[in-house]
Amino acid sequence: MSEILQLNVTMNDLHGKVIDSTKMEAKLVLNGYEQQQSHARVISLDSTSVSETLVFPASMIGQPTFKVLLYTSSLDNILSAVESLIKKPYGCFEQTSATTYPMVMALKLLGQLKLQYEAVDNQEMVTEIEEMQVEIKGNLKDGYDKLVGFETSSKGYEWFGDAPGHEALTSYGIAQFSEMSKLVDFVDKNAIERNAVWLKSQRKNDGTGQFKINPRALDTFGRASQNVTDVYILWILSALEGYDQTTMKEEFDNLEKVALHTNDPYLLGLCAGALINLSKLEDAYDIASRIAALQNSTSGAVEGAETSITSSSGMNLKVETTSLALLAWLDTDPSSFSI
Repeated sequence: MSEILQLNVTMNDLHGKVIDSTKMEAKLVLNGYEQQQSHARVISLDSTSVSETLVFPASMIGQPTFKVLLYTSSLDNILSAVESLIKKPYGCFEQTSATTYPMVMALKLLGQLKLQYEAVDNQEMVTEIEEMQVEIKGNLKDGYDKLVGFETSSKGYEWFGDAPGHEALTSYGIAQFSEMSKLVDFVDKNAIERNAVWLKSQRKNDGTGQFKINPRALDTFGRASQNVTDVYILWILSALEGYDQTTMKEEFDNLEKVALHTNDPYLLGLCAGALINLSKLEDAYDIASRIAALQNSTSGAVEGAETSITSSSGMNLKVETTSLALLAWLDTDPSSFSI
């Protein structure tokens, strides 16, 4: 940052009798884009020094700034990570969800951490967690109120609430609201069911077992393949009561065909998740085993996916794919896999 520019604006009426003064501050920064690097490591008790090599781009302008955080326990590290997720929601459906959905997961984790600190009678940490829970719930209420406003007039959710709804985005919303409803009391469960019914109505009903796909793609949702979208929708719907092979036979038959003919670990992870929701654990275990064969023995990451429901690539795609793999392994037979 080069300096702080302070603007003072004074406005007068025509007769000079009323003066309204507004003071604003604006930051002037050097031309370019800010880049951040983060490095983490565990310091053993017998370590006398720790070093880390940082590589800066040759085109860097200005001087870098550094921040070092030391944690005495893994729980403190986790709490710091959770705190970084607490943000005010803003933007369209997808942008708002990018803030609220992580906070839903954070709230879920905080509940578990609170129990651990209560077990060791650490009231200071319990109080800190409770304060974080209150802040998250407040942000979630604001975000939820914003998100439900993006339900379209014909049902389903869309980035700005314009009909028709978007199938993949609606699935994402249903998953988020279902998780949120387990932690807070302001989620309208009728809205979850109403939009799940709409989503089910978007089946092609042409014998393919596929769903219609709104071609509109304003952000990361909407660019996934037919197979990824179909299986993602089934993964979400199968977690709800009444959406199974009895009511959606063609769609789940198609899922089994997709699983049989693909070796894409992201797609296989979605298939396994849907089968787990249906309590078809043997079939899910077979798929989980196929995914394990694609795990990098050195890094532990599951590699080889083409894309995701949000058209991810690179490290983001590896993280999403490995996360789905972990869910499949944990929900089938954890002892059989390198978790």
